[in-house]
Amino acid sequence: MINNTKQCPFCGEEIQATAKKCRHCGEWLEDSVANTHNQATTEIPFQGDSNNHKTEVNHLKTPISDFVLILFWTGVIATFISMSHQSGVCHLTNPQKWLQIMQWATYIPEWVADFLSGLVDIIFAYALYIGMKQQTSPMSGLLITNIIITVLIYISTLFSDLIKEDDNFRIIILVLTALVAFIVLVMIGIQFIRHFNGLLNKLGWGILASLIIGISAIALISEDEFSMTNAIVSFIVFWISSYVLYIQAELLAD
Repeated sequence: MINNTKQCPFCGEEIQATAKKCRHCGEWLEDSVANTHNQATTEIPFQGDSNNHKTEVNHLKTPISDFVLILFWTGVIATFISMSHQSGVCHLTNPQKWLQIMQWATYIPEWVADFLSGLVDIIFAYALYIGMKQQTSPMSGLLITNIIITVLIYISTLFSDLIKEDDNFRIIILVLTALVAFIVLVMIGIQFIRHFNGLLNKLGWGILASLIIGISAIALISEDEFSMTNAIVSFIVFWISSYVLYIQAELLAD
């Protein structure tokens, strides 16, 4: 006759052979503890895999690697000139010393700054597209769209700078293009954050932050007069734009 009972290893009382917990002393049996431990150890690697599915990307090979430093500083200087114009500092007759550099920067026409910064943006957008081709998630469609939108905004902004007369049609086109650019950049930023680690992940966060700051700047800045709000918001826009340029330069440089 088959024995369907066994002794509890803790209290020695007789219990069912298939029991997982002793009904006399309340202790869990070794088999159950081992199973629980095995389940825990098998679940931990799975969780680790779900957190480590991102690809570490700190460099993209592109044809502009030798010129990245020049492009970076060109973009930073152009952004500083644009910031100076947007702050309204040119309206001050007797500026403080720390504002004089900004006022001097306004002697350079704003269209020159927009020309240079737009050119840098287009080159970086193209380089990003070329470099991402080597990745498992190249995002070619989004990045090509980003290049086209960047070119359109570049042309529209130059026309707005050079032709001061209000043209409702041109303004509508510029606003619609900027809206599409916003959507595309949000999608690119989110994809960089979701699928990559390293500098590419930081670039994703930088893109999203620059969009938020940029929208805030449009709502708060008035170029018709100088104010501390203008100066502070313009400085924030300058620093976040420079940060994005820096991450791109580090990512695309040799």
